[in-house]
Amino acid sequence: MKTPYKLCKVYIGPKESFVSYYYYSSSENKYIRQKLRLHQRGLSKEEQKKELEYLAHEFNKVLKDRNAKGQYHEAFIKQSLNIKHNSESISTALIRVKESNDKSLSEDRIATLGQTAAALEAFYNDHKSMESISIVTLNDTMLEYFIEWCKEQNKAGKTINKYLSTIQFATEYLSRKKIIEKSYETKHLRVAQPKNETGRFPPLTHEEKQKVFDYFKKVDPNYRLYLFWLYYTCIRGAELYRLQRKHIDFNKKTVFIPWFNSKNGLSNYVQIL
Repeated sequence: MKTPYKLCKVYIGPKESFVSYYYYSSSENKYIRQKLRLHQRGLSKEEQKKELEYLAHEFNKVLKDRNAKGQYHEAFIKQSLNIKHNSESISTALIRVKESNDKSLSEDRIATLGQTAAALEAFYNDHKSMESISIVTLNDTMLEYFIEWCKEQNKAGKTINKYLSTIQFATEYLSRKKIIEKSYETKHLRVAQPKNETGRFPPLTHEEKQKVFDYFKKVDPNYRLYLFWLYYTCIRGAELYRLQRKHIDFNKKTVFIPWFNSKNGLSNYVQIL
């Protein structure tokens, strides 16, 4: 039998940096490469290297343990998603979705699942009794306590709503996979956000916008077109990056954003102006 995993290695490149490892797929009869990224912005190369080396060191402990037990990746994922009748916490369910190796999950979605799970774990430290509420017994009362805790931690309304939409997405995902019976709606719990809540990102004035467009018209016309898409469709940069030709209908003048590419996990149409 093949060894279940080949251990992590750190890669630092000119355009991207990550930790990679290989798992043996019994269904495909070969090793398949997986990448783990930090999802942290603003780090220097040295900081990235340090964080990635720590990530590789910690994750290798898990891989060595699975190798010692002869635990293959596909069996682990199948077992890890089978949460229909147990009492695992919501944060654990989110992590299991995050680690499901589902190629339909974008990098942003994977990162958000991890961030929401981490917030829930911190919430459980202050509200031990809430940890007993599982993904199948999720209720408004628990989420209302979670929202109040987030406010006490000075979380922005946008961040709180991101957590809520991620929890809803996880239930919808698990429901589609027939792992839980039904999804859980969180839209009615989302908090109102003051206009320009943080004050850090004031909108461009008309003069500033024109200055930017005129500048890139000379320096980089292709990037100018990208900015036009951002400005006139309000599609998020990451969502725009993942668009395919089939998503654009020039006859109807619409752009389709599939749920698996969108930040809030909902499919939507955007008008082309």
